[in-house]
Amino acid sequence: MKALIVFLIIGSGLFFLLFFMYISYDNRYVELKNGYEAQVAQDQIVYDEMWKIIQQQAGVTENYSESFRKNYKEIMQSRNYGGELMKWITESNPNFSTAMYEKLMVSIETYRTKFTTVQTKLI
Repeated sequence: MKALIVFLIIGSGLFFLLFFMYISYDNRYVELKNGYEAQVAQDQIVYDEMWKIIQQQAGVTENYSESFRKNYKEIMQSRNYGGELMKWITESNPNFSTAMYEKLMVSIETYRTKFTTVQTKLI
């Protein structure tokens, strides 16, 4: 009889130990799964933000480049030099600014670094 009581006490103790271990491991699994899903969502947000900003800046830069090329071509074609072959060298011509391209390059670099950081957390 004593052996049966000892066996039941040890068995119930072992059952409770295993039960609480299961709950603990299950909670850890849920925590890790939720953390992973949150990180994936953050990755998608950062990627979307990066793509939209770079696409918009590239579009503005492309429009600026196209407008400048068109206007510069019209300016150069509208000039009448009347035999003065090299006069255009001394005239004031519009200057093409590379500031937008530099800003685009900085944005690309910044968002790639930000995206890499978020991806590293996911790994």
